[in-house]
Amino acid sequence: MKQRFSALDVSASVVELKTRLVGLRLQNVYDINSKTYLFKFSRNETKELLLIESGIRMHTTQFSRDKSQMPSGFCMKLRKHLRTRRLVNLRQLGADRIMDMQFSEGEYAFHIIVEFYSSGNIILTDHEYRILSVLRTVEYEVSTPAVNDANIADVQDSTSLDLYRISTDSSSFLALLNALKQGDDILSSSIDTPQQGYIVTSDSMVSQQLASSDTAQSSPTTTFTTYQEFHPYRFEQFNQDRSTSLSAELPKQTRFMEFVSFDKAVDEYFSKMESQRLEIRAHQAELAAVKKLENVKKSHQAQIQNFQSNVESNEQYAQAIESRLEDIDSVLRTVQSFLASGMDWKDLEDLVKEETNNGNALAKMIIGFKLNMEFFKIDLDIYSTAYANARRYYGAKKVAITKQSKTMEQSAKVVKMAEMKIFQHLASVQKTAVSITKIRKPYWFEKFLWFVSSENFLVVGGKDATQSNMLVTRYLKKGDAYVHSDLPGAASVIVKCMQSCVGTDAGTMSVCQSRAWDAKIITSAYWAEAHQVSKTTSTGDTLPLGTFMIRGKKNWLPPVQLIYGMAMLFQTDHSYDEQAIDMSFLDLLTGQPHETDNLLYAIPVCAPWTALQKYKYKVKLLPGALKRGKAAKSITASFLSMAAANESVAEKELIKAVPDADWISTVLGKVKVVVSAADQVQIKKHGNGSKRGNK
Repeated sequence: MKQRFSALDVSASVVELKTRLVGLRLQNVYDINSKTYLFKFSRNETKELLLIESGIRMHTTQFSRDKSQMPSGFCMKLRKHLRTRRLVNLRQLGADRIMDMQFSEGEYAFHIIVEFYSSGNIILTDHEYRILSVLRTVEYEVSTPAVNDANIADVQDSTSLDLYRISTDSSSFLALLNALKQGDDILSSSIDTPQQGYIVTSDSMVSQQLASSDTAQSSPTTTFTTYQEFHPYRFEQFNQDRSTSLSAELPKQTRFMEFVSFDKAVDEYFSKMESQRLEIRAHQAELAAVKKLENVKKSHQAQIQNFQSNVESNEQYAQAIESRLEDIDSVLRTVQSFLASGMDWKDLEDLVKEETNNGNALAKMIIGFKLNMEFFKIDLDIYSTAYANARRYYGAKKVAITKQSKTMEQSAKVVKMAEMKIFQHLASVQKTAVSITKIRKPYWFEKFLWFVSSENFLVVGGKDATQSNMLVTRYLKKGDAYVHSDLPGAASVIVKCMQSCVGTDAGTMSVCQSRAWDAKIITSAYWAEAHQVSKTTSTGDTLPLGTFMIRGKKNWLPPVQLIYGMAMLFQTDHSYDEQAIDMSFLDLLTGQPHETDNLLYAIPVCAPWTALQKYKYKVKLLPGALKRGKAAKSITASFLSMAAANESVAEKELIKAVPDADWISTVLGKVKVVVSAADQVQIKKHGNGSKRGNK
């Protein structure tokens, strides 16, 4: 499995990154771990994330990763010198695995030198290549102080090794010359033009048989696809015809994936590897937690079983004594008489053996004595009657039953407490683990209030006066409708691509976003066509920010109820469907996902309740006192419980991947969250599983 960049990979990566990053400004630098740094570039609407791992790789990424809460000293040094600076050049040093990134020009320039060989390094220098900071310090046994010295070494083209001389007439020479020429062509093209990317994959069969199974029957297997290598070229050994000697050595399960660019291939390759490592780490933590819980349960079960054994044995002893009370009393009296006469225990034991050989019935009943012990215990108390000995065993049985009962009562509490602590620890481990999720590019309307109406129209509203002004001046086009209610704080709403009349959904949004929500006032909204909306009065004066004048007739809608809702939309991937090429972006969003859908993301949406009737995940919002943060947590927990009840693992993971900021910015403020009765029944039915899954 390929683990790091080669010189060819560096060449292919540099030429592509140069076309995408040069001219952008560095917005910030983050450290993922001690060797991996994330550079955030931006310019206008263009944003790029460059990930550099010292000694391993560099590529832009479409995946988000958890960053260190406290930046390292080296990261702070990079921020101090490079933040807000423009990237002016990016080049490879010769044909080596070294990259030079230049920020700014002239005497204000700074360089980042990245090494992709050995243990790697990242070096920050000024315009004269004087080192300002270094990620990994290398110490030598003998060193010469070089204060304020750039120490730029001259690279010698010659080598101290003797060249191997071969005959120019041999076939091996011609083959070598041809191969070197092809290699030179590959290097030349990688320096000049961006290349496609290829990932070599292989399939492996993994058995699903449980380790505890002792059966010899064949168990089902699952096929897993693993990434083996990445390349900027499809080399000869990866040809599908496998006619070459190199390709014949590859396993039959070997395939390759083709990407539009080498950068995307590298991002997919390493992100997949990171995700697999995180899955293994989470799985190991889960197995350890389950094993620890099982050990606690086994320990308490062993205690209960031990008490049960004591109860049964004491009862058997007591019953055995009661079955032969007269014989046992005779034995005890005989032993007492011999001891009273001054006979030693050793002599008594010899006497018992002698009488046993003579056929004495009482002697045969005595199996032996426990002698030579500083403290010894006998099964029968010779100074008590047989009945008293039986009563003693019954008393021991009663004590064992009492202890067993108390242990069983406390066992459930102890196991439950241990389970809670173990899963809390598991949740904290999973939370601190680095997570990798694909970055979703938001739609243009997500910065506003928005939803998809029951008539499948896009409805967008402004959150404040500034957004309302932007919405009308920039996005209100011919054929759209403008919706508003004459109430303080009401949102200016537009309905995109209206075909006939406006439904009540848009009016509900405008009313519920006004002060009518807090005052619990039922009122109406109106709509007008786009050409009726004006920013100036009849006298030509400009209206204040977020205020508009309607010229002509206002079309009033029926009074609306103050019933809102929160739901989940899922973005589907229809790239594999040829008929979906011209599909509208609204058709990529579904509130009722099917098992056959390839779901990419989950998007929370806050909308009138009437527009959410066909959604799979939804809760009702009524005027209340719950603030946005607590409401968002309550809604998230409800949706995760619904997903657990539906046994929808993929949907649950997508819902969990939604950032908290998206929930809080979407939900309505001062609400009461109401879950439908049907969803409550389903959640309670699977309550145990959902609670464990949410921890």
